[in-house]
Amino acid sequence: MLINWNRLNAGKKLGYLLMFLSVVGAILYGFWLLGAIPFLDPDAAVKTTAFLIMLFLFVVIGFIGYVAATTTPPKPIKR
Repeated sequence: MLINWNRLNAGKKLGYLLMFLSVVGAILYGFWLLGAIPFLDPDAAVKTTAFLIMLFLFVVIGFIGYVAATTTPPKPIKR
């Protein structure tokens, strides 16, 4: 299936680019994790992944706390 790139809008082009980059990133990460790239340490792949997962978790928790602290309470419903 060939894609006519001239007829795609910017959102679809970005979507295809992100899909391509995710596949390339997954392949490179797999090679890094398996030690197939000689100048990259496989242990660093595990440490980097663990760090990024924890960083994401703490950012989400911080965002939830920020939203909870700054959102005004709803007005009571009068019946």
